[in-house]
Amino acid sequence: MDEKKKDEFYELCQKKLESVQLTIVGRDDVSFTSKVYFMDDDKMEFTMKRIKGEFPNVRSKDKLDVKGFLSDGKQLLFYVKAKQIRISDDAREASIIETEWPDNFAKKQMRQDVRIRAALKCYFAEHLNENRKIDPEEQSVGVLQDISRGGCFVLSRDKIVYKGRNIFLYLYIQDSEGVIETILPGKVVILKSIGKDKEAKCQGMAISFTNISKNTEDRLMNWIFEQQRLQLAERREKKEV
Repeated sequence: MDEKKKDEFYELCQKKLESVQLTIVGRDDVSFTSKVYFMDDDKMEFTMKRIKGEFPNVRSKDKLDVKGFLSDGKQLLFYVKAKQIRISDDAREASIIETEWPDNFAKKQMRQDVRIRAALKCYFAEHLNENRKIDPEEQSVGVLQDISRGGCFVLSRDKIVYKGRNIFLYLYIQDSEGVIETILPGKVVILKSIGKDKEAKCQGMAISFTNISKNTEDRLMNWIFEQQRLQLAERREKKEV
């Protein structure tokens, strides 16, 4: 990486990078959310937390696929090689993965798909029951604020699912073809406090969808395009008034 790109990469990590998803290349089952802990001209360091009481099985020389989530809605994509792992026995100190610098990086617009505003009541939970449904005793209530093929943004005053956690979102939508009733699996990638007071009135969760069936995706996109046409027509009418 030349000096110009190095400077750009460093600035992105320091000013816009909110969180990262680390996956070991060749071992897709080892994937977890992290943050950049430290970086200089020679190395990068990422935090590593326990998952269900165990640290992710990262070893020296592992190649890590890094997906970074930037504050401007883009992704920062790159690969790094792990140099050493420093496990902390003190809960107050982070365990660290030290890596080399990436050879290159790429930026990707996360919101390439059509994204529409919405105001739909929804339900969510971190787990499904044995019938692959959301248990009414475990569910929380939210409001779907916007949605695209790849994800959505949900506001809630109920329980918050933390960054990096899996989430299941129940939606009931009426469209021109009938009813879309579905549970969308996803992962929370950004968590924001909403409100100007010291005590936030609610929390916002940016959710990236995972493993949606083709049939559900097609129905959802038809509804999104239908809503987009209605919203564009509404905006044109307001301009004409």
